[in-house]
Amino acid sequence: MKIKAMKIKDLFAASLKTVCVLTALWLVHTMPAAAQVEMSNQSRAQGVQPFTIDVLNFQGDNNQSRLDLYIAVSYARLGFVKQNDRFTATYEVTADFFDSSNGSLAFEKIWSETVVSPGYDESMFSANKHLTYRSVVVSPGLYRVAVQIRDVETGRTYQTQQAALARPFYGKAVLMSSVMLLAQNSLDSLGRRTITPLVSAPVLQSKEGARFFFEIYADSITRGPLIAQYTIRSVGKKAEDVDVQRHRVIVDQKRVQVFDNVNLEKVSSGDYVVKVSLIDSAGRFFTEAERPLQVRAAGLVSYIRDLDKAVEQLLYAATSEEISRITEVKTESDRLARFNEFWKKRDPTPKSPENELMAEYYSRIEYANQNFSHYIEGWKTDMGMIFIKYGQPDFVDRRPFNFDTKPYEIWEFYQKNRRFTFVDETGFGDYRLTRPEWDMRNRLR
Repeated sequence: MKIKAMKIKDLFAASLKTVCVLTALWLVHTMPAAAQVEMSNQSRAQGVQPFTIDVLNFQGDNNQSRLDLYIAVSYARLGFVKQNDRFTATYEVTADFFDSSNGSLAFEKIWSETVVSPGYDESMFSANKHLTYRSVVVSPGLYRVAVQIRDVETGRTYQTQQAALARPFYGKAVLMSSVMLLAQNSLDSLGRRTITPLVSAPVLQSKEGARFFFEIYADSITRGPLIAQYTIRSVGKKAEDVDVQRHRVIVDQKRVQVFDNVNLEKVSSGDYVVKVSLIDSAGRFFTEAERPLQVRAAGLVSYIRDLDKAVEQLLYAATSEEISRITEVKTESDRLARFNEFWKKRDPTPKSPENELMAEYYSRIEYANQNFSHYIEGWKTDMGMIFIKYGQPDFVDRRPFNFDTKPYEIWEFYQKNRRFTFVDETGFGDYRLTRPEWDMRNRLR
């Protein structure tokens, strides 16, 4: 079985133009490097994540536990250089596997990858992904996997991390691996299988649904038919089982590879956990594994979990009449159609499947909710509003509480010629603008 690079056409163009009422929406990727100051977790504020990872656990040789690290790097976060008739980019990867029991570094993997793009437009599409992969054999236990990507051309670095459980693959009649979400599963003319993992990305709500891959390891006594039970559970305040499906699996050898499709017609847009349990016909439980699952309606970017909430959040991008036109229809399908129609008119790259401006807008809302929320949602705060409209500030002057002054922050946007001052009047993180956004005194010069 071989793994091939993921390349899904679409996304980020070289520059995005402000459109219609979005004239205040300055896009992050046009900012100079000086913008990377004083803002936590800034990569999440980009229109698309620089890279995503998935760490999966499979049985290795001699019943050892193996962690497989998959990394999908967005083309739009790489610096491509023209060489003859093509464009190339190189990035370096550092992957550290820390033993969570004592915090020590168990393994480190360092390597580099070169990406080749046939044209300039393809090199700028952020939905084009380069997939890279490494494995390590580890002792059973819990690990923290920290990954850093460094783009050689620009010198920019990005980091992320993920917890990973390495199971002991011995001592039980039936065991199973982690559950991989698949982007592609195909056989060539010689019967060789090629799979492409879908690395921390959403799947569309559809009858075809989600494609999963996992392995079952069984001793000779318990081989025979088993049932793989898929329980899809919502996450958040209203956690509940939204669907349960059962599929028959024939276990006729020591190691069985399972490729399965799970129908998602009953699953609305949102974030879920799918639990795969192995049971026999009498209901006897053997083992289980679970993984996160993002489900999105067609046309919605991954940051949108709830369509009605997304329409409400159009506050900074649409007029009240445009929002009313979406909300006045009764069915969700009609609201979705009008919502997509609104963004289609503002799509900077109509030929690509995804709307980059919509992705940028809702990624900023996501960042605002994660960083500026207190007793109200972050996107509704003054800081959230300014961040959504203007992006990351070029400079932040952050002053904590002092005996003679209240906490305040000053955000400066050099290219936009703006300076905004926020004061925490209550001392509970409720930073308010000292002047309205439109006030001419907010100009730097």
